[in-house]
Amino acid sequence: MKDYSVDDVQVSLDELTARFGLRAPSGLQEEFARGLHPNLLAYDKVTRVAPTLTALERYLVGARSFLQQPSHYYDIFHAARDVKIVQLLNYALKVLTARKTPGLDARTKKLVIEKTYDRFDSAVFELLVAARYTERPGVNGLEFVPETPKAKTPDLRMRQHGREAFCECKKMDRSQDYALKMRAAAKECVAPALAAFRARGMAALAEVVFMDEPVAIGGARMASACVAAVKSGTTIVERGFTVKAKLLADYNSPTYKLYPSPDFFWTRYGYRIRGDWMGIVHEVIGTRTNRFLPMNAGKHGPSSWLNEIAWDSAVKWRIGSDELLAKYRRFGFDRLFGGLQ
Repeated sequence: MKDYSVDDVQVSLDELTARFGLRAPSGLQEEFARGLHPNLLAYDKVTRVAPTLTALERYLVGARSFLQQPSHYYDIFHAARDVKIVQLLNYALKVLTARKTPGLDARTKKLVIEKTYDRFDSAVFELLVAARYTERPGVNGLEFVPETPKAKTPDLRMRQHGREAFCECKKMDRSQDYALKMRAAAKECVAPALAAFRARGMAALAEVVFMDEPVAIGGARMASACVAAVKSGTTIVERGFTVKAKLLADYNSPTYKLYPSPDFFWTRYGYRIRGDWMGIVHEVIGTRTNRFLPMNAGKHGPSSWLNEIAWDSAVKWRIGSDELLAKYRRFGFDRLFGGLQ
């Protein structure tokens, strides 16, 4: 998949909306840009919301928001994923439609009704796998196997180099249950440290390495160790974790900063997505700017753009135990075995 441009994204959006005859609810895109729907793009497993739109509609809103910058509100993390999914889906549909792939219509009908991201992503994954197979040399006659409620059937049938072959698509969960629980437990464990920093007037950055389950450590122990690490300037080694911390310099930026964003996390806390650190818990007290809304703007939500910071702190964390790390990164064998069955 080549790198995307603004024009690429616009073409994919135009072709998908035309294919499915979709029209966003009146004013929704503008309301989203004004911050009136901050959880619209949130992942269902992480933020418990009852989506009023289908997953496809939410993906389209997120991808369009990438084209409409700068805006008052921008969810950069979700929008970046939405842009990729929209392009991959459009590519797969174009390839399979050109080949007049049997069973495609039944599969695409699922796309326009699914409301949860996981079920929608699974449907997209089937289409993408099928499209990749059709482009392979030696593959012909690919078709989607009709789904039956009582019988287990594979997803694809094809001929590879003259032999009949079947394919069962099993997309990995975006976040398996243990990883979700670990991230939630880590956040709960280190959050009291932020409160402790704030109570003492410290703007601080802590780096925590878990050698034990966060639930076994507790927030009180963690907060005490983080404060001690700042005061002593040394690494605090406790049973189950280590922490080192330092005071943050006064925040100074020549431009407004999108928050939260990869740029802010890197320049302020040295945290890079998919870097050495597995997560970050942060808190900012400051002012936002409404520079991208007219002075007489109507109803709107909070801005995504930082103006000044009165106080902020963050805790970066990662897992240092091989045993815990193996659980965190465990392959989703349940899905694999289900596919084999």
